[in-house]
Amino acid sequence: MDHIYCQWMLFAVLLVYAHLGQADDCEAQCAPEDAKAWDPVRNESTYDRDPASINQPDGRPLGYQLDTLDYINDANARSPCVTVTGCINYVDIMVETDPLARICIEDITTDAATRELICQERISSCVPCPSEEVTYQFSCQGSSCDQSAVNFWFRFVLSDPAVLDPELWCFNRNTDEYPSSLYNNVPVPVTRAKTMPTGRGTSLGATFSLTLCAFLTVIFIARQ
Repeated sequence: MDHIYCQWMLFAVLLVYAHLGQADDCEAQCAPEDAKAWDPVRNESTYDRDPASINQPDGRPLGYQLDTLDYINDANARSPCVTVTGCINYVDIMVETDPLARICIEDITTDAATRELICQERISSCVPCPSEEVTYQFSCQGSSCDQSAVNFWFRFVLSDPAVLDPELWCFNRNTDEYPSSLYNNVPVPVTRAKTMPTGRGTSLGATFSLTLCAFLTVIFIARQ
């Protein structure tokens, strides 16, 4: 009887250990060396809108930066983190994966009980700043990174503290402006049909011919 009891106790301990291990994996935060400071392109009118910037090592298409979510089974897999400073009112968050995969972003600065985990293939979220300095962690959801590493573009735009209605500022943000959208904005060459020019000499020649024909017609009728 004691032998059976010990087996059940061992089984229960293993279950608890497994559960705690999974919880640690889910709640693991990025290592300090993985956190990077967000480097904004402050003047949005100077955004690089050339699609070629997407394939450049240091490209900043539409102000985005590139990072990578490592293959989930990689022993050295990172949990990329970005720290945004100067967040006063609202922050506009945009993320796009390449290739498409479900990516998650979470503010790990605030208390765990009040955090919001956003998971989508493309993320567009404009939210109030939880503090002046916020650290966001990126992760994969489900099987998104179980085959290979996933590249992702991210951008944070802070509302101007002088804006009187930051919620309206959020509402008016362009939620379709991802790096891949640059491919849809490439001008298509237009081929126009060639036409023969009509010069002044051609017009005068045609007028003279018509006048001569009319004159000859009048003479012919008068002689009848």
